[in-house]
Amino acid sequence: MDALQIIESLDRIYQDHRVVFWNDVKGEFRETVNDLELADVKVVALEDKAQLALKLEIELEQPAQKYLLYSAAEAPDPSGDVLLDIRHYAREFSADRSWIVLKDLGLENLHLREHLEKRIKFFNNKSRMQALQSLVMPADNEDDLDLKMVSVLVGAEQVELFTITRTIYQEIAEKHDGDLEVVPSCWQRIEKYGLAPFFWQQIEKSFGYRREDPDLQNLLFHLLLSF
Repeated sequence: MDALQIIESLDRIYQDHRVVFWNDVKGEFRETVNDLELADVKVVALEDKAQLALKLEIELEQPAQKYLLYSAAEAPDPSGDVLLDIRHYAREFSADRSWIVLKDLGLENLHLREHLEKRIKFFNNKSRMQALQSLVMPADNEDDLDLKMVSVLVGAEQVELFTITRTIYQEIAEKHDGDLEVVPSCWQRIEKYGLAPFFWQQIEKSFGYRREDPDLQNLLFHLLLSF
């Protein structure tokens, strides 16, 4: 992430939080963190400040001041963290794109960061991100997220595999006169963002359709003969 992206992400966080912890484990922003133009935010390097004095300052001396508490190290063990109670109401920040997406979506499972990294191209568009945010639940897992991303990409009315599949064929019928040789734009988007393998896995689970080289035309024939 560049400085402007970091500033924009932090600005969003400061709309709802007064204190932000940034544990930059790789130390990538150690030399530049103080140069970030953050309005009314005090940047503090945790390594340079006595923890107890900082705690008193934040909670008693400057209770309205916004803080960015930066460290080029991992967060300390809770048992020895003087600032632990502040961490409970503060917000954590990372310049890692997948971490920011995880937080923006309100997801609870931190292990989803690796999965989000695989889908990171999907999130490089504001309208797609906003559409997904309206669908995501905090406890969602990898499959939940992928299904919702596919739903967004095809413009389905419901996050449900049959509805998604019907929407794909509806585009073929309405925009391509039912020509199954034409690859609809919604399917092109599914392939572009790496979600085609997930789609076919779900199709196999739900409709029993499996081929080494699955395609929409053959799937339609399978559905017509099976249901």
